Amino acid sequence: MIVASGSCSCCCCCCLHSLGGLIGASLGAKNAPGVHTGLADRLYWLVLSTLVLLSFVYAFETTEEYVGMALILALVLPLVQLAASAIAAGLVLVSPAQQKRACLKRIGVISLKSFGFAAVGMLAMVAVGVLLSSI
Repeated sequence: MIVASGSCSCCCCCCLHSLGGLIGASLGAKNAPGVHTGLADRLYWLVLSTLVLLSFVYAFETTEEYVGMALILALVLPLVQLAASAIAAGLVLVSPAQQKRACLKRIGVISLKSFGFAAVGMLAMVAVGVLLSSI
């Protein structure tokens, strides 16, 4: 049995910030009444999916510790989401889209909600860690 002092080793709460980030991004991409920025939503999710897929391909090509690498990728998912936001915003800037300002605003909302919910998830992880360390 491996026991880490002051922390959890069961991985049931280790990725709450990643889950929170995905929930926040989903809420940020939810259509607002009268706003037509589907391009921004599609770009964000396409870029995020591509980055996650490339991360897994790279991880599986460079190591045989698949479970450990998947856990590391889950732990850094909020950073991957931030990169996806930056890349999607860059793609909007160079695209011939007519509603660039609205698309950039939508990507900003997605990023902000993703960051906010990731922060809430991080606080929940810390709270669980503190509770488990006192047991």
